[in-house]
Amino acid sequence: MHFLRLARLGGGRIKTSLCEHIFRRVGWDFTRPTFVRCVLTERCNYKCLYCSHWRQDSYTEEMPLDEWKKAIVSLHQFVHPLVIQFVGGEPFMWPQFPELVKFCHSIDVNWGVITNGSALTNEKIVRKIISAQPLNIDISVDGSTSEIHDKARGIEGSLDRIERGLRLLVSERNKSGQRFPIRIKPTVHRLNAGNLSEIVSWSKKHGATSVDFSPIRLWREKDIKNLWVSGPRQTSALRHQVKKILEMKEGGLPIETSIDKLEGLETHFAGAELQHGAVNCRSALRDFFIYPNGNVKVCGCFPVVGNLRQQSARSIWNGESAKKARLMSLNCKIYTSTASATSCTTHRSLWQDVRRATMLFGKQIWRLH
Repeated sequence: MHFLRLARLGGGRIKTSLCEHIFRRVGWDFTRPTFVRCVLTERCNYKCLYCSHWRQDSYTEEMPLDEWKKAIVSLHQFVHPLVIQFVGGEPFMWPQFPELVKFCHSIDVNWGVITNGSALTNEKIVRKIISAQPLNIDISVDGSTSEIHDKARGIEGSLDRIERGLRLLVSERNKSGQRFPIRIKPTVHRLNAGNLSEIVSWSKKHGATSVDFSPIRLWREKDIKNLWVSGPRQTSALRHQVKKILEMKEGGLPIETSIDKLEGLETHFAGAELQHGAVNCRSALRDFFIYPNGNVKVCGCFPVVGNLRQQSARSIWNGESAKKARLMSLNCKIYTSTASATSCTTHRSLWQDVRRATMLFGKQIWRLH
């Protein structure tokens, strides 16, 4: 069953690459949304120094459970196999999240979530989540010590809560006989630039499957000053950590981040152009971002292309606004900029995806011998 699930997803990934290649070369549009993110809520119970969600004066209207179910069914009628990543804010702040992923599982929709980990100490919630058979659970961790992590996340005791949550999550996953990856997602910044290799060791110690690093991308001058890696001492510390991580990766530790992306961290903080993964922007050719009120975007560079409360997923994707965005994206160069190139939404090449899948779902995770 596990193998069949992966085979279906792998086949879909190859088909996606082929359709994008045809569109870019001859203009025939067989593309489908394959990178689906559902923003259930903009609310968050943490106060990360580099995040804007908790600073908002108001929040976008949120669809109720029934409307989210209808939206997912609409997508599922259009895309096979369908993979959804639930994001926020903090997805667990949306009270009916366990019911929604249970529904996803019931209609054969693959799903994952990225969370700050604050809800994972609740046994009832963890059991509900695991019973819905996630494809992945990603947890944001910014340091191997409370001093670093808690300061970056703005909540005292947050790392301790993640450690307790990981123990429960790993235990319940193993009891269920499942093998879904638990991925640690550090955001690289000034506070943890000298702690990155220790995060890898921390992740192994607490039973996580893999680690994937992404640097901050800031917009406020105050944040840039306080959190950007700059100056000879900080840059040297980052360079040393990247070297250690590359050695760990070469030694077999499951670090998802590509070599190009790791080597590009210093370049990112220098503000220079970067390029790794898929050549040319693919966002508008595969992305489908659903916001709390049902609005849909295919790329952050373009306006809303539709709303799932009034339109089907198929009609939105095939509509004039989405078509225009796909055509305009062909010559877009923003994906190589500091603001975009190292984003967690930056698309890997097909080969990088194959290597990542082999690592995540291989028979021996954290192979050290």
